[in-house]
Amino acid sequence: MLGGCLIAYGSDIYKGCGAIFKPILSREEVAIAIDVYKLAVRISIGAGFIGVMFGVIAMLQAMGGDSDSWDLGAFTHGIALALISTLYGLAFAFCLFLPLQYYFQHQLDKDS
Repeated sequence: MLGGCLIAYGSDIYKGCGAIFKPILSREEVAIAIDVYKLAVRISIGAGFIGVMFGVIAMLQAMGGDSDSWDLGAFTHGIALALISTLYGLAFAFCLFLPLQYYFQHQLDKDS
């Protein structure tokens, strides 16, 4: 997630992420923080669903060829991987990054 934000914003990401710890921000810093957290929401949701694809691949790989050769432990490991990656992606998006985005959006609207 952080890598995607670094690619998109370069060194400006430090202004966006570091904005949490500053008591007073300029309008430019608030706008950058809003954009960084919007992107972080998208990337964390996307990363969660990429994890789902890894889980599905692990499930299909565990199924093998014959019904006698199925590895039930590996199959359930694939299901767990798919569910936990979705959980982490959505939790980071909606419990961390989206509230931060709304906080900075409120700060920007309050100054206007």
